[in-house]
Amino acid sequence: MSRMTAARLERLEQIAKGEPPLLRVSLDSLANEDAIRTQLQTEFSKSLRAKEGFSGLIGRIQKVTTMSASRAARIAQTEKTRAANGGRYGDIIREYLDKYNTARKNHKMRPEKPKVQWIHTDAAVEPRSSHIALSGQVREIGDEFLPGLHYPGDPEAQPKETINCHCYIRRVRRNE
Repeated sequence: MSRMTAARLERLEQIAKGEPPLLRVSLDSLANEDAIRTQLQTEFSKSLRAKEGFSGLIGRIQKVTTMSASRAARIAQTEKTRAANGGRYGDIIREYLDKYNTARKNHKMRPEKPKVQWIHTDAAVEPRSSHIALSGQVREIGDEFLPGLHYPGDPEAQPKETINCHCYIRRVRRNE
């Protein structure tokens, strides 16, 4: 297990919670990529506020990009996975850093790092063998499941490991 500094954990939290949608999804076949990225971010926000279902988000993506339904669905799934797991991962890091900083301030022992477990679902039509192999594995926050991959949908990972991923992480409690 690698030793993670508080600064590195804070950077991972920033990545998990703050990176814009579609960071790793290729839009290079579209004209005016930056404007489309901005429009898509707006549509993602509107979809979330409206509590739309998956088909609503796919429709919004198609409206902005004129992509096929299957490509729009792939982007929607990728962003859904990234947002859900990134938020969960960022929350776990923030909770740990709060405990860590409190312990340091009070000259107490560093708290135990939280652990997360990779869960592969059967929802993917073409599941990755690497994700099937990861299912059930546990890592401390800050440790990678694969190079650059701290959680399903991690924007720091290679696109081949994140695009259209249906996996998720769950926090492992001490007694498990």
